[in-house]
Amino acid sequence: MDTKSGKWIWTDGDFQEMNWHDCYIHACAFNPEEFEFTLDLDYILKWIQPEPNETLFHFEVSPATLVFENVYDIIFDLSINSSLQIDNLSRTEPKPPRNKDFIHKDFEWRWIIDCNGGSVSFSSTGFYLYIRSAPQFGNTQKLDIHTRNGYSFLRSSFE
Repeated sequence: MDTKSGKWIWTDGDFQEMNWHDCYIHACAFNPEEFEFTLDLDYILKWIQPEPNETLFHFEVSPATLVFENVYDIIFDLSINSSLQIDNLSRTEPKPPRNKDFIHKDFEWRWIIDCNGGSVSFSSTGFYLYIRSAPQFGNTQKLDIHTRNGYSFLRSSFE
């Protein structure tokens, strides 16, 4: 699996090109005044196949901020032991938003984040993903807290 390199801000317009499998979620936040749901996660920009004499994949991973817009009807069905890892992120049920004239968006979807400990689902018009630092190369999909400079909901890319 591979994504475009050199792109540091992604949107729901890029959704079909993106891969969410094995991305770790470190924290979440709500901004009810702006109807936002935000995740602090490690986004895997690139999966690198093992060399012929190796058995493990390598990864390019960056800390990222994922902001869903115009969010409502959030349902959490999670049982978290020690970490939260995304299995899949999907969107279904496209329809005109309830407040279409105010937000100037044509569609909203039902988003489902399937994780190792359950799922989170909600309605939203889309998202922005901000890659906060240069990718780290390694053999794990998760960055340690020091490498990622703690938890953050910063909405700017590193470039």
